[in-house]
Amino acid sequence: SISIEQGVQATFVAPQPDIVLLVDRTGSMGPAITNVKSKIAGVIAAVRASEPDARFAVAAYCDSGERFPSYQTVAPLSADAASVIDAMIAMPSCYGGDLPEAQLDALYRIGGWGKAIAFRPDSQRIVAWFGDAPGHTRLRSEQAAIASLKAAKAHVVAVSVGRNQLDS
Repeated sequence: SISIEQGVQATFVAPQPDIVLLVDRTGSMGPAITNVKSKIAGVIAAVRASEPDARFAVAAYCDSGERFPSYQTVAPLSADAASVIDAMIAMPSCYGGDLPEAQLDALYRIGGWGKAIAFRPDSQRIVAWFGDAPGHTRLRSEQAAIASLKAAKAHVVAVSVGRNQLDS
């Protein structure tokens, strides 16, 4: 027998990532949004240290029937970190109204059928989503949102915060 040493470098960020930060911007998310706003520059810098070609976008959802649209692309996909950071910091909150929110519509729109985000052709599509409330099906079904994300070949990382009801 012989011993062989082999070094392997594992990356934590996929090559050529297109990362959409999807934000539940309803009132109950205030502390979590404040936290993200204070750390977004560091997050972008950390990802860029591993993958300099990373692009970022910010998308947000409220609920249907508010003065704000249920879905909004706050910052389009961009290599300009400063514009993404500025858009995230300037993003206003909305009320939310009832407990279920419009995230299923937001996920649908980000996906391949909604085309709200102009992903690069060969990118690794990542949706980093954080929220605290379950979704309703007034605008889109869960099945439609999933199918649209699959059509875009997008991977979703969901972080349930606050009331921890994102999976409800």
